[in-house]
Amino acid sequence: MATYMYPVKKLIVELCKNITLNTEPLNVLTDFSPENEIPCLTMNEEPGLGLVDTYLTSEKKPGETDTYQRVRIDKYRKAISTHAWSQESTEERDYIISELERVVREAKEGYYSYCVNYNHITGECTTTKKTCDAADKDGIVNTQTLEKRCPYPNITDSKSPDYRNPQTWFKQLGINTETFTPRADNVADELQITPVVYHKYIVWDYEEYVRTVVATGTFTGTTQTDTIL
Repeated sequence: MATYMYPVKKLIVELCKNITLNTEPLNVLTDFSPENEIPCLTMNEEPGLGLVDTYLTSEKKPGETDTYQRVRIDKYRKAISTHAWSQESTEERDYIISELERVVREAKEGYYSYCVNYNHITGECTTTKKTCDAADKDGIVNTQTLEKRCPYPNITDSKSPDYRNPQTWFKQLGINTETFTPRADNVADELQITPVVYHKYIVWDYEEYVRTVVATGTFTGTTQTDTIL
């Protein structure tokens, strides 16, 4: 059985696939204790405001024309801290933090390597099973491609040859892109132990949206019939 991972932790794990340290992928741990894994990045949930609002909406059920669903959207305000650990130097510690800030910025700007459909091993788009258009230097070149974004962001017809369906990890995981912001960074070096541990962390504030389908319905002429779930 797969282990559940909180959406924000999944977000950070996916973004950090774009970070290397000494030519190796950065070691990212989803629990707080680095133990013997240094150098690494760890994360820890922080106190937040919790549930701050609830919305109800109706929408067509995906893939169907005569069925709709009523959805409750709960908005939460949360926080998470990300911790950089090094036994080498403050420079290595600061490098991990600066790289994390870089990948968050690029992901918020929609760079192709942070798309849910991008395969980091093959460089392919999972929608087309071909090399990602934005990554393909011999493919289409336009403003979006030059900015490392998918050149087909708004094609919704799945039968179109240009259909790619790019998605950010923020959207996929229900985390509001604009609200994912650093509160402050803090140095917490442990200089009294041997070997010395260099430690710096950032607390990030963000909003998370949780969608729950509470009813489905069918259209019969002008009549709607609900089925409460």
